Amino acid sequence: MWDRLLQQAPQGFGEDFLKWVQELENVLLIRFATWKPADPEAVRNYARIINRQVPEEVQLYYEHADPVSFLRDGWLRWEERMQEYQTVWTLALEDLLHMSATEARALVATSEPLWPINCFEGITDDVAFAGDKGETIVMELRLGEKGRGKLLAVGLRNYFLRYIVLEALAENEMEPVDFDRLARRQEVLKSSGYSSESLIPRHVAFLIDKLMM
Repeated sequence: MWDRLLQQAPQGFGEDFLKWVQELENVLLIRFATWKPADPEAVRNYARIINRQVPEEVQLYYEHADPVSFLRDGWLRWEERMQEYQTVWTLALEDLLHMSATEARALVATSEPLWPINCFEGITDDVAFAGDKGETIVMELRLGEKGRGKLLAVGLRNYFLRYIVLEALAENEMEPVDFDRLARRQEVLKSSGYSSESLIPRHVAFLIDKLMM
């Protein structure tokens, strides 16, 4: 089923592709995003706070979906959540690498700021940041596990394709579905735009994940 779905996907990452993803929600009986535009002023304010321009892919996504609307004052809550992650990462580096607090904070500060993609609706937050070559890196963060990060996809198009393949594969699984096992299948990795041999992008959340393995 998943291969037929991918053959139907519009090319590129644009309005047609995002509408196609929305339509698939009825087929797979799952919600991939909150399909209403994010507050433009809130997005601009967040961009000013982190001193970054909104990446083109992320901006297009925000024009169609709100990543933090699960909570009232979601963008303010996201700023607070980012401060929580920075604190957790600092403590994790002190614990795992025996760094001083000053050293740990300095390392955390070297990582790119994060753009929310799908947050506050579970035990994980899906976020994006700009890679070394300007590509959009999407990862899953677990605040309750020292803020460790798992690479999900390279590019928002591949982020959605990955979840579509994952959910299609899950339909043939017995309950409860082991999504961690399914996520390691080659079909999922291929749709994500990276492979198990790919270099993991630089971010403190990925470093912490590696240290915890």
